[in-house]
Amino acid sequence: MAVDAARMDEGFASARATRVLSAACRAAGLDDAGAELARLGENALFRLALAPVIVHVARGEAWLPKAHTEVAVSQ
Repeated sequence: MAVDAARMDEGFASARATRVLSAACRAAGLDDAGAELARLGENALFRLALAPVIVHVARGEAWLPKAHTEVAVSQ
């Protein structure tokens, strides 16, 4: 899995986002093996290798409304 542990932005690191990705995939019944970190900035975007899925990991609960808006726009 692609992880840039050195990159951090206000405590939001790719290593933390990767742990959240793994937990979210387990909860959704998806396999995160080979997931690729596509973007790390205000949030993290991962491209799953084994399913046509992009996983959006927000910094925390405070960013949830914005994440919902971004997902709605992408749909």
